Parts: sequence; C-alpha cells; structure tokens
Amino acid sequence: MLAIDIKSIATSSNQKGAKMKKEIILMIETESQPTFLGYDYFWIRSVRDFDDTKHCQECLKSIGGKNIFYTPPRDKGIPTSQDIPITLDSEISSSNPPKVLLGNNRDEIPHYLCLQFLKNFYEDTKKNYIHFGFIYEEGSHIIKTRKDINFTLQLSNARELYFDDSIVREKYAHLDKSYTTCRNFWFGAYYFAKDKA
Repeated sequence: MLAIDIKSIATSSNQKGAKMKKEIILMIETESQPTFLGYDYFWIRSVRDFDDTKHCQECLKSIGGKNIFYTPPRDKGIPTSQDIPITLDSEISSSNPPKVLLGNNRDEIPHYLCLQFLKNFYEDTKKNYIHFGFIYEEGSHIIKTRKDINFTLQLSNARELYFDDSIVREKYAHLDKSYTTCRNFWFGAYYFAKDKA
C-alpha cells in the first residue's frame, strides 16, 4: 500500500465564512503503475483576475497567488487509480469579489488546470501538455487521454470551458511569443480581457 498522504498534494482553500464547500475529484490512470511520475509540473488554480503584464501561471491571479492543487516532488509521484479530492476556491464575497463569474446562474468562479509531461512524447508540442479551464458542475466529468502512452486524467464535478487565442490576437498581438503562444495567457485574456480597452 502506498504511504502517500493525499492531503499533502491537494490543498484546501476552504475559507471562514464559505457558504458551501465545492469539491472536484481528480483521478489519474496509467497502465500498471501505482504512481504517476511523468510530470514536469502539474497544478490547478482558481482564477479571480488576469494580469496581462505576465504569462504562464503568474498571469492567472488567485487568492494569495496560491494553487488549490500542486504536485509533490517527482520521486513521490501522484497515486494512480485513486480519488484525489480537491476543494475549490469558490467563495464569493464583497470583500474579495472575482472579476468574472460563469455558469448558468453566473455564480461560478473559473479554474485552470495545467500539466506538462516530463518527456516530450510528441513532435506536436501541444500534445506534451494538458491545459483546460473549467467550472464546478456537480455530476459532470472532464476526461483527457493520451492513448499511446496509456495515460488518462479524469476530473469529476467539472465542466470544461472553451477558450481560444482570439482575444490575444485582437488585443495582444504586439507582445512576444512567450505571451501569444501561452495557453494560460489565452485563457486569462479570453475570459477577463474581452471588454478591456
């Protein structure tokens, strides 16, 4: 049995005064491996705002600049075939209002997942990453697979959000490629900079 503390890799951002705890469930499947070691980095962040002076993770602003999920050192890895519960930062308060709310009732904070595989398995560099934005939606699932490396990531109680580089091309084409090719930057711009002058 693996002696890995799930709590050490899934951090709770439950705040005092939060009305409802919203939890997603992460599961990783890899063929015949009790732990997933093949990541360079892997994180999930609840996004409250967008900083267009930065790219990568730092452009997506969260409370205290923190992630709600972060990976342990690679020698420990992430347990496979196990539910990993992750509490979302979903508190909406007048003292810390998010800049964007989504969902049918416009009451959900957007979140973002970024995984970079340790090895470059594919010539198409986009396939060496898994990037997606999502909102909480009970009973929904997001599944991402890389069949040729026998890898599956499932996120439960989550609905994927569409985004593309249209706002980046419209408003940020003057920036260098570290911004204009960054999926984190695309996501931030798409949801937070549409109405920005």
